[in-house]
Amino acid sequence: MTALVILENDPDLEMSIQILPSDRQIGGKDTFPMYETVKLRDLLFASLVGSDNTATMALARSLGKSLPVFIEQMNEKAKQIGMIQTHFADPTGLSTQNQASAIDLAFLFDEALKHSLIEQDTQTDKVTVTGQSGRTYMIESTNDLLSGFLNKAPYQIKGGKTGYLPAAGYSLGVQVQKDAEKNIFAIVLGADSLKHRFEDIEAMSVWAYETYEWSVL
Repeated sequence: MTALVILENDPDLEMSIQILPSDRQIGGKDTFPMYETVKLRDLLFASLVGSDNTATMALARSLGKSLPVFIEQMNEKAKQIGMIQTHFADPTGLSTQNQASAIDLAFLFDEALKHSLIEQDTQTDKVTVTGQSGRTYMIESTNDLLSGFLNKAPYQIKGGKTGYLPAAGYSLGVQVQKDAEKNIFAIVLGADSLKHRFEDIEAMSVWAYETYEWSVL
């Protein structure tokens, strides 16, 4: 949702953003050292590919709006796309006050993946970016399904995002496509391990394709 709100404000992707101490978030892996300056486009890579919470906070700050106003925009967008069981409390998903149902997250993926940058980034297994300092940074995806059988013919991962909180467990949402036309959303919330969230998505997706038929309209 953070990336969706950012992109719907039509930002300058070449804009330079410096990582500040106020962006620092505990949890996950930070891509860039403090005070490094990178392009907004690279912050999107770090957030969507690498699940970098500090980069996500820097993204939210890049619009020049207060944090409460940004969060209000997130919740307004949620209502617009039918996420009636959702409440956002921060841009990163780290707050235990964030709430959403599995069906609401399917609505979110359906809307977010209409944006080519979000679709592209959440299909990317690794990318290298360069900061203003001249240092290069390798960003690797937290979505292990990108290297699994669900991303090999006849299947393709069209996009997805991982999440984790001790209070919420291991979570993952993806859009899977089979035979270049059969699309499903698979959402797992509260898995008991990182491994199980991927295995659950694989099992659910295969079951769905084996159980249902797609009719041509």
